Amino acid sequence: MVTGFSALLLKRVFVLFILCVGLTMFSGCGQQQKYGDNLYQVSTLQALMDGMYDGQVSIGELKRQGCEGIGTVDALDGELVVLDGGAWHIRADGKAYPLKNSDTTPFADVCSAHSVTSLNIPSGWSYEKFRELLDSKAGNMNFPLAVRVDGTFSYVKTRSVPAQKKPYPPLTEVVKHQPVFELHNVRGTLVGFRMPEYFKGVNMPGYHLHFITADRSEGGHVLDFTASSAAAQVGYCTNVRITLPATEDFAKADLGRDMSAEIHKAEK
Repeated sequence: MVTGFSALLLKRVFVLFILCVGLTMFSGCGQQQKYGDNLYQVSTLQALMDGMYDGQVSIGELKRQGCEGIGTVDALDGELVVLDGGAWHIRADGKAYPLKNSDTTPFADVCSAHSVTSLNIPSGWSYEKFRELLDSKAGNMNFPLAVRVDGTFSYVKTRSVPAQKKPYPPLTEVVKHQPVFELHNVRGTLVGFRMPEYFKGVNMPGYHLHFITADRSEGGHVLDFTASSAAAQVGYCTNVRITLPATEDFAKADLGRDMSAEIHKAEK
């Protein structure tokens, strides 16, 4: 038997349910949006630009902080991909190598799972058109946006960088000698972030994606791609935590100067 109070409570619960469903349906591009994913970052881009390439956080700790992300490895030895609980090292030969938990990173970003909004990428679309699509659909430019794209690609252009020796040169010098790779008709995953403009210095504003093939054999920093059959999953990060290097170099560095031009040049 349902009392008057119980009936009123059920009615209120039903109304609340309808409101929640409505908010979900009308958020973003008509699919569920999630706010609150955790973004964990090691060091700052400005510090990396200044030649602080010594590993600060273990790969094991990095994976405990997030299941997907990107970065680099101790001594700026290539590109880092964290995906589905694993971590790979894309060296200067363009090949992917599994990383041990004891390996370290001087700079990285990882996030918690973010399967939120899904977008199909039309066949033949380039990296540039994908960014335009995502900006128009995902909207909100003030939160870091975690990005994952799975599928097949007729073309992926990547790069990596060789390990550096002390005294470390600035990143603008390192990228002058970066090897570039072109992959054709491959299946794999793009993973990374779109960072807000006001993150300048702490990270690179805009998109930064890394690629790894489905067989985890090749990859690198993404310069361009052409999609064949691919779909993206994206989600906002509102909880941001940064671990800064507890080193004398970081303490004494002039990290307040404007390095926008150098960052743009290094990340192209």
